[in-house]
Amino acid sequence: MRRTQVGSKNQNDIYPFGYRKPRFDLNFSVLLQIDAQPPRVIDARCINISEDGIAIAAIEELVVGSVVTVVMTAPNSSQSIRIPAKVNSRDEKQYGFVFLFPSEIERQSLQTYLSSIRPEPIRLSRTELA
Repeated sequence: MRRTQVGSKNQNDIYPFGYRKPRFDLNFSVLLQIDAQPPRVIDARCINISEDGIAIAAIEELVVGSVVTVVMTAPNSSQSIRIPAKVNSRDEKQYGFVFLFPSEIERQSLQTYLSSIRPEPIRLSRTELA
């Protein structure tokens, strides 16, 4: 299994996007908008999400450190949420993203989205974070 990360990490480190926010184990479609040359859109699946980041499974290879726009549509809604995010880690075809909120409005949109779905948070042990 190949694992790539931005920056160093040891058992006591907390990433800038924080492991202390509750993560919600979800399985839904997302789109990743890549503003490279040529621009493209990738279909992907959410694995889990928190207020600060998202874990996504994608078939196409993404570069750790690159910035994409994650496009999510809330259940029973036609309104999409678009949030810039940085690829922070990779493990095979699963990627960890940290959200890059351009304003407080985008953060509040995600908080509203998460409060509308409210599954049980994932309980991760320290060894799973290492």
